[in-house]
Amino acid sequence: MVKTLTKGAHNLLETLGQIPHDRSRRGATPYFREMRRGLLVVDDTAVVGRAIERLARDRFEVHHAASAAAARAAPADLAGAIVDLLLPDGSGFDVVAALRERQPELPVLLLTAVFDRRVLVRAHAARVEYLCKPAPLRNIEAFLAALHDAPTLADACLTPRERDVLDRFFAGACRAAIAAQLGMNEMTVKAHVRGILRKTGASSLSALAVRMARRQRPTPAGGGSERPFRR
Repeated sequence: MVKTLTKGAHNLLETLGQIPHDRSRRGATPYFREMRRGLLVVDDTAVVGRAIERLARDRFEVHHAASAAAARAAPADLAGAIVDLLLPDGSGFDVVAALRERQPELPVLLLTAVFDRRVLVRAHAARVEYLCKPAPLRNIEAFLAALHDAPTLADACLTPRERDVLDRFFAGACRAAIAAQLGMNEMTVKAHVRGILRKTGASSLSALAVRMARRQRPTPAGGGSERPFRR
């Protein structure tokens, strides 16, 4: 795959940690960290979990949760989550909120058998992708492919202080507020922001927020001829 990349694309992917760093090139910065990230599947229907695991297991470490409570105990630093809306002990939106407390930029695909305008409005407000059951597996695959191919903040190897700055930005704080909360001056915050942008290749923190929160959107499907699964 690497051989087919243009030089510019190769350099960008190397910087973001998607391919091994070539230490022979002058001026290159080694941000590479090899890891197999987790995918959380929250659904109380075993057949759904097995179907998704078959699609994902070659690229992700799949973690299953059959309830909202179990989902809250899932490992941190996930690549993404696929969450059923209707759970035995709560709503999928509650799970999304809990996961986003730890990872504000976490990509989430919401599975719902309820095609309701209020649900869709809330899904958009929560910045989650959504699919209506029964959903063709190709749409699940599109979400997984976007997770696997997109650069992540973990791949960029942000420092703890850079992560602190970014988390507070995602929470809505301005530069002055971030400086006050972290006990530093605004110039130091600005320096951390430059580091984040350099490592992620984003033009601004706002652009990074959009990129991390919005993956390739699978087309909502209420049916189809390609192996749909049902609750």
